[in-house]
Amino acid sequence: MDRRELSIKGRRIKKAEKKMKEMKASTEEMRNEMTHLINLAENCHNAFLQIREAVNPLILSAQSLDAQVDELVSAFLAQNHGD
Repeated sequence: MDRRELSIKGRRIKKAEKKMKEMKASTEEMRNEMTHLINLAENCHNAFLQIREAVNPLILSAQSLDAQVDELVSAFLAQNHGD
């Protein structure tokens, strides 16, 4: 091989090395972004679980109050509109 061919191959190798470094950096960025997104998803999931734990007793209380209202209305109607 003459000097010119070696020079061309050397440039190609350097170009390939540069491309490889860029790909590694890009892969690292994607990995970091994926980790960040996973952490966000876990935080959202945990917040959802906390909200569900807080809301569930409220739902049960509302159902109980609804049943009490039904009983009061039935008793009122029975007293005032009894046949």
